[in-house]
Amino acid sequence: MASASPGTVVFILQWRFIIRPGFPFQNQLNMEKFQKLRPGGKAYLIIAAMPTPNGRLHLGHMSGPYLKMDMITRARRRNGEQATFISGSDGYESYVALKAWEMDKTPEEVCHYFSNLALKDLQALDIYYDSYVNPLSSGHKTEFANYAKTCVQDLIDKDLVTIRPEKIKYSPAGNRYLVGCWLLGKCPNCQQGAGSYQCEDCGTQFRPMDMLESYSRAGDTDLVEIDDCALYLKIQNKEELFHRIDQMGFPEDF
Repeated sequence: MASASPGTVVFILQWRFIIRPGFPFQNQLNMEKFQKLRPGGKAYLIIAAMPTPNGRLHLGHMSGPYLKMDMITRARRRNGEQATFISGSDGYESYVALKAWEMDKTPEEVCHYFSNLALKDLQALDIYYDSYVNPLSSGHKTEFANYAKTCVQDLIDKDLVTIRPEKIKYSPAGNRYLVGCWLLGKCPNCQQGAGSYQCEDCGTQFRPMDMLESYSRAGDTDLVEIDDCALYLKIQNKEELFHRIDQMGFPEDF
């Protein structure tokens, strides 16, 4: 929540969003209107989860984040409050690169194509955004990438992350790292088939280097192992974290 005189701006976030000074595309949100609130009033900036632009949206998508956040927006406006509803495509998700490989197109082409279809799918259910951002579009790509780099560097400078060495497989011919959707193999915990960094059978999350019998989804055979590193957020207050987990009702062996 951030204060704004004379009223209050309330950020309603879903899943993986962080709002901070310098947030990309904030010039599109007409932030000035947040400064024109009635005394004691509230303005809501409502951000829905970003869909991955690698296919059409289905009813599961709609009934989850998008319908829910649309209802919140409408309810705020019906109460006479300021509500701005935004989202955008997750163009940097590895499954966009996979779809591009399958369609023999560039990730940018795939992102543009399915982002437009996502908007049409949403509008078919009368769900409209005040701003919907495609981070791979020509008007946003550089700004988005620079902001992401700034955020990562800021975390490093403030000593909020731990940098750990990783061994990652790489395909010189395919020019891709076996990370995200490109990585398949067996879970190191239950030995069932798994992909990326999480097992759907037992729920275990693991590092790429710990996956058993790993191989490339694209069939790359010229794999070499390289030394790299990964950033992990530091837990600043473990006791507070465990307390919150207890409050959320997770099993004791979580």
